[in-house]
Amino acid sequence: MRSFSMLILCAAFAAVFAQDKVFYEQDGLIVVEAESVDPTSPWVLENDNSGFTAGFTGTGYFHFTGNNESLGDPNGIMTYYLNVTNPGTYYLRIRSNKDPSDGDDTHANDCYVKLVGHDGYQGQFTKTFMSGPRHEWRWHTDLDHHGSAFQLPAGDLEFQIAGRSKNYFYDRFVFFKEGTSESEATDPSQPESQTTVSSGGGAAVTVTMEATDFPTGGTNYYTDGNWLAINPEAYTSATTETAFTGDAGTYDVTFHGVGENDGQSLYKVWVDDELIIDYQVPLSGQSFEEGSSYNETVTDIAIVDGAIIKVEATVHSSDGQEYSRGRWRKIVFEGEGGSVARNVRADQRFRTHPAPQNADIYTLNGKHLGTYMLGRNGTLSRTTHMLPAGTYLMRVPTGFQRLLLHR
Repeated sequence: MRSFSMLILCAAFAAVFAQDKVFYEQDGLIVVEAESVDPTSPWVLENDNSGFTAGFTGTGYFHFTGNNESLGDPNGIMTYYLNVTNPGTYYLRIRSNKDPSDGDDTHANDCYVKLVGHDGYQGQFTKTFMSGPRHEWRWHTDLDHHGSAFQLPAGDLEFQIAGRSKNYFYDRFVFFKEGTSESEATDPSQPESQTTVSSGGGAAVTVTMEATDFPTGGTNYYTDGNWLAINPEAYTSATTETAFTGDAGTYDVTFHGVGENDGQSLYKVWVDDELIIDYQVPLSGQSFEEGSSYNETVTDIAIVDGAIIKVEATVHSSDGQEYSRGRWRKIVFEGEGGSVARNVRADQRFRTHPAPQNADIYTLNGKHLGTYMLGRNGTLSRTTHMLPAGTYLMRVPTGFQRLLLHR
């Protein structure tokens, strides 16, 4: 009977990891936004970017509304799944804030944390507090005067945060390995760690680039909550770009647009110089709405390390009087990272292995252009047709590499 119960527990734990996001450690760092999981009551998701909560990262933060401002049992357990490939000593930092109604900075300043299955106090819900003045985001993290060091093993981990004192807020948390720069780990611009979703065929990497991760200065866009948008009274189109935040690889790319009832906005998405999405959303029956009807997916897009992702939106009017605002939410990349080599920069000529070999040449969005013979000096044969100068992907026996072709 005891062994049967253990099998049930193991199966249940495996099922959780098969269905939920897993945040992968890379180079000794894990960065997780609070709102990457759904809030458990009495936690509340908020995104007020004014007053003392201004400057939060991601799309929001969690506000604990249970217990009282000085104490309480663990309440509202939030569970995050992590994966570590470089075991060792890691330090926890939680970006938190507080709003004590009595003005006492020792109130509304703590939560509980727990690393499931860990030994000692870290494997139990332990009070974790922040010090310093109220009404500002701070990284100070102390597990009930034990510090914040964890010995993280390799593999999957289950980390939990529960509420303790009312009017405590947290925005994101990081684990950074000893020897890793704390200032870089706690930089609010540090992107969230990549996630995986397990499936029968293995792990698939998911990279999400929120619209609000893209710059707006000089782009004609403005920030509208979680969206980027255009003021149609001032501009008809807007363009922004930023570097891809994931690993090189081949991805299915989904653009998340916003439907509006004033017009059908048009969107274009580029990966480097290649247009991969040219899409007009359908008309909505509401002022604005999101959903699969307003998304566009393209498959098998090869993306190299540091590729530039560019998004252009154009407003549209259905009646010639009222215009849509070109709103969009995010771009999601799903696939297998690491399939494109990262050891050749865009400004380098490719140099082949000692012997000549065949190489398949692709556009940056994965279109196959032909097979070419590569000579010892990195030159391409002219047996099919001459390629124009530009940047391409080249598959050789060691994988993909970026090729800059000069004339």
